Amino acid sequence: MPAWRQHLHYRLKEGALIAIGALCLFLMMALLTYGKDDPGWSHNSKIEDVQNFGGPAGSYSADILFMVLGYFAYIFPLLLAIKTWQIFRQRHEPWQWSGWLFSWRLTLSSHGAVFTITWEFCFSLSSVQFLVS
Repeated sequence: MPAWRQHLHYRLKEGALIAIGALCLFLMMALLTYGKDDPGWSHNSKIEDVQNFGGPAGSYSADILFMVLGYFAYIFPLLLAIKTWQIFRQRHEPWQWSGWLFSWRLTLSSHGAVFTITWEFCFSLSSVQFLVS
């Protein structure tokens, strides 16, 4: 086996460390500079100059996080920072894949998304029926 192949998982772990750390900083910066006048997913805005330091991507990201999580959105970058710290502490250990844990997380998140979509659809449908009656 070539030497570069033996060290590939260490390099991938370092790449993940850099990417998650950068995402953590970007999201925290976007959340802290969020303004309701900036364009977002939940509302329209015709402002050409976005005030968010993350630009339009930061404005949309912050709007989605605030729409889904509310003020708990500030915890999301903190969780990413904790994961970055865990990757940093385990950077010299070989990477271990847990397919069972990944599939369990994927199943729970997809069930949560379907429940949220169904709940919002039923809630909006009942409000429309209330207005029609």
